Amino acid sequence: MKPVTPPLGWQFLVVQSYAHRRTIQPRIPLAKMATDLSVTEATPSATSLAEKRRQCLLCPLPNDFLRVLPYNEDLRARGAVQKEERYLELVINEARLVKNYGLTAMNPYCRVRLGDARYETQTAMSSSKHPVWNEVCRLPLRSDTHLLSIVLMNEGLVLSDSKIAWATIPLPQAILEGECVDMWYELSGKQGEDLEGTIHLAMRIRTVLRLDPSYRVNAACAVPCGPLVPPTSDVPSVVAQGQQQPTRPITAEDIQAIKEVFPSIQDDTIQTLLESHDGNRDEVTSELLRMTNET
Repeated sequence: MKPVTPPLGWQFLVVQSYAHRRTIQPRIPLAKMATDLSVTEATPSATSLAEKRRQCLLCPLPNDFLRVLPYNEDLRARGAVQKEERYLELVINEARLVKNYGLTAMNPYCRVRLGDARYETQTAMSSSKHPVWNEVCRLPLRSDTHLLSIVLMNEGLVLSDSKIAWATIPLPQAILEGECVDMWYELSGKQGEDLEGTIHLAMRIRTVLRLDPSYRVNAACAVPCGPLVPPTSDVPSVVAQGQQQPTRPITAEDIQAIKEVFPSIQDDTIQTLLESHDGNRDEVTSELLRMTNET
């Protein structure tokens, strides 16, 4: 078989490639090359990084860093809160009495007193021994106030109101620690101490924030004025001691109710007496009884 002679061009390429390999420089290890490059290129950036660190102010970060605070805590942090006021939120549910005093069913209502603050529930008409109110009131709580006074009254339609039962309740320690207390409390009365029945109450303490009047904010972030109270159901207002309630308007029903007891009295006279006694029919009835006895 005849040997194949490669073309001349191919021999030239082989010779050139061999000559090039003879003249090429020895290879440098990649690890050493990377180290040299990092030293030569990283030196300026390391210097600038150290310079930037020297220019930084290092200090401990607060616990609320990059966190959204609740609204009340945010106001405290900005100095908008002037003071905190505490209120006793009292729920007057119902009562269970042992006796009905009188010939007809009693009309009980409840009087509550905490310090100087007072509150009266609506009258549970003809409820006798089982009155139900389900009312909520909020009473200012001071540091020196620890006793809650409860008095159950019978609203008289003709005669004056009479006392049915009463109780003096020390504020539980649990509500001072933020808990809600729901209990039945014993009532005292004519039957004896803690023998007149029981009343169902629920109570807890709420904190209201008062804003500093000098605190100002921009229109984009307005802070509401007044107490910051979470939205709740309609709560009857508490009438403080010495504060007068608004006069109740005189209705034809009031005049007619007294007219049935005293048919000989003129309507104008009854209306004048009602206006002078702020619409209290019991006081007007007592006044007319006194006038009748004197004559």
